Order: sequence, then C-alpha cells, then structure tokens
Amino acid sequence: MELVTGLRLGELLGLRWSDVDFINGNLTVNQTLNRLTKYEPSGENTTEIVFGTPKSENSVRTIPLLNAAVNDLKSWKKVQDRDKELAAGAYNDLGLLVTNELGKFIEPKTFKKYYEKILNSAGIENMTFHALRHTFASRSLERKMDSKTLSAILGHYSVAFTLDTYIHVLDNHKNEEIQKLNDLYFEENEENSNSFVVLVKNEEGSFIVSSINF
Repeated sequence: MELVTGLRLGELLGLRWSDVDFINGNLTVNQTLNRLTKYEPSGENTTEIVFGTPKSENSVRTIPLLNAAVNDLKSWKKVQDRDKELAAGAYNDLGLLVTNELGKFIEPKTFKKYYEKILNSAGIENMTFHALRHTFASRSLERKMDSKTLSAILGHYSVAFTLDTYIHVLDNHKNEEIQKLNDLYFEENEENSNSFVVLVKNEEGSFIVSSINF
C-alpha cells in the first residue's frame, strides 16, 4: 500500500474505509493519527493519540490506486470482517484500515515495531518506514511521472520542494537520457577507429549525420 501511494505514516494509520472509493479506484486523505505532546497544567508533559486533519491544505488529497492495490484492500477488508465476527462484542469498530484483531487503532510506535519485525523475518536490512515514501517518489520519477502530478500525490506544498527533495533521481535520469545521444554523434566504427560522425548541411539547408575518416 505504501509503495504505491507514498503516504506519510500518520496518514496511513488514520485512513478509514469511508476514505476508499472502490468504484473509482482511489483513496482520499482526510485524517491523520499521531502521538503528540500533551502539555499539563502541572508542567509535566505527556503524550496522547490524536486523530486530526492533515498537516496542510495540500495534504488533503485524492490518490488513484493501482488495480492490484484495490484488490488487496478488498481482501484485507474480508480479514477485518472475519476478525469482527470472531471477536463479537469485544470488537471496537472505528472504521479504520489499519487495526489489530479487535478493531483498535495501531499507534505509530507500535506500528514501527511490527514493521521492523517484518523486515527482520524477510531478511531485509533495517530501513525507516519513511524510506518507503521516498522509494515511491523515486520510482515514480524513474518511470517518468511528471513532477507536478507526483507533488500532488505526495501532498507537498510546492513542485519546487518535490524537485529539490528528489534532485538526485533527476540527476541520474539526466545522465541516462544524455547517453541516448551517444549513437548519434559518436558511433563506433570497428573497421576504422579514426572515423568520426559529423553534421553535414545538405542542399535543402538541413543538417544530416554523416561520417568522415582521418
């Protein structure tokens, strides 16, 4: 889910089934779940779980889903329905996508522990959950998704921020793309290593690719 949406962790944990449109194949980010600092009158600071709105106006957004992701969500909904049936009256239905067997939300710290266990069991080196968001963005740029669309999907406040954040991907892309000119200007000639490709102006005034030998 994360690798095909690039959601922030708090956005993922706050997703409700009502935010998923199975007919049109998309989801809308309307709510977040985070553990935030709570300032007590006594001066002692504690923390609490808060359901809130996304961090900015740009963060409230609709994200198209791949068909495979829609199918996975439908399968996961059946798992939750079965959990609800087995738990009976003990099930606390909050309408969230990410829950435990009793329908309760999973806070970020606990979710990260589950995530680390998944990585360990799969033999994958440790990486932050946020790295999955970066992976989504990087792969999208590599597949030539335009930066404005990617910025909207990620919920960034500007396209410029998206480009600045993932400039390393764009640099790699530029290096790969410039190599496509190699065959045009520097064709290898096995018979004559002193053969070079040049541009020649024809009678119509246009330039054509030719070669000369030295």
